Amino acid sequence: MMSSVYRRISIDGFLEAYLDQPDRFQNPKASVVICSTQRSGSYLLCRLLTNAGIGIPTEYFHDRMQAALTDRWCQEAIPINDPLSYVDALIRRRTTANGLWAAKVQWWQLMTEERTPYRDALLDRLGENVKFIYLTRMDKVAQAVSLYVAQTTGVWDSQGIETTQPGPQWSGNIAGVLSCIKWIENNEASWRKWFSSQGITPMEITYENLVANQPEYIEKIADLMRLSESEWTRQPPESGLARLEKGGVDSRKRLISETKSYLSYLTHGRFF
Repeated sequence: MMSSVYRRISIDGFLEAYLDQPDRFQNPKASVVICSTQRSGSYLLCRLLTNAGIGIPTEYFHDRMQAALTDRWCQEAIPINDPLSYVDALIRRRTTANGLWAAKVQWWQLMTEERTPYRDALLDRLGENVKFIYLTRMDKVAQAVSLYVAQTTGVWDSQGIETTQPGPQWSGNIAGVLSCIKWIENNEASWRKWFSSQGITPMEITYENLVANQPEYIEKIADLMRLSESEWTRQPPESGLARLEKGGVDSRKRLISETKSYLSYLTHGRFF
């Protein structure tokens, strides 16, 4: 079934109360965790899955989002810094009517040593039926430039909404981009190491393939979760993916080109 109503949910929009579900005390019948790196199209995937009725994935373990949801869902019911209570509330309030639950996770939000209690609480609650998606981006330079611009402008949202305090002023700094490349590569290496240690073979999706084949990948995820046709809703691809960029599209393209040329010089001894 194809739906004509598509909600282009902003990052903070995933925190809105209208997405909260009636309390569901049983475990979800199917769940999926999106394991991503920044600027890999992960919120595009979250919007596509939410509109398809395949859970309501977002960064539930980002400290800002966790604090906002804990505050709304009542401090007495979810004591601060209580992993078991928070995970229980997530399952109860964000499992959809068709029994599906989903989340998006960046490495440091759940997989570092200090976040172990939250990770253990979540994985214990979801059990063996949880599926994992590993989302990456092939063009690491473009990804790093996008990350660098987001850090310096505070604009992480596809709709141009400022969601964090801006960092140092945007300056088209290659050194800043190279630092972001290293950060992305380190996070990817950490994900791969964790998958290997847990014997997990995730579904791998790249940003480039997702953007080009949105309906195909949502269907693949539905198949991964063993959902019947009646348990999810087919959606048209999201249009207008061009981002409202602070810093300017031309400046961004120039920085991508300059960074790639610099890396070519380091590798081959010549600029391209």
